[in-house]
Amino acid sequence: MHAEIHGDGMPVLFLHGAGVAGWIWRQAASEVREAHDNLQTIAVDLPGFGRSAASTYPGADATVAELSDLIRDRGPAVVVGFSLGSQLALRLASLAPDLVRGLVWISGETRPTPFPWATGVGAGAAAALGRVPAFASRQATQAGVPVPLRSEYL
Repeated sequence: MHAEIHGDGMPVLFLHGAGVAGWIWRQAASEVREAHDNLQTIAVDLPGFGRSAASTYPGADATVAELSDLIRDRGPAVVVGFSLGSQLALRLASLAPDLVRGLVWISGETRPTPFPWATGVGAGAAAALGRVPAFASRQATQAGVPVPLRSEYL
């Protein structure tokens, strides 16, 4: 799993949603570091997305295990998750509470899904569609991805 890591200090782990990648957090991570001296920001590209696109999304449990390994030696992290990332953040906090100092939940489900396997299938499908240039270009426009970030999105 690709991780973009900057700074030193208390870790803040940023987890993106399906259809995007770690680049979506670049500006927020920079602003967090500027506002607080002793922070380390970690923005990952989850398996199947961005610079981890060559990997197949292995499901929530395997992804959470990999995220646990990433932050284990850094100390408890504040975990910021958007959509799919928020689901993974909550699962990480539930399974490894010693690794999570705090949780920021953005646009995540608040009720258990009746078919939990569907999240993994949906994430895999989003990753596959995201590799189709015409679809990705239309999706970037619809989602309002800023022009300077479009090449990374695509």
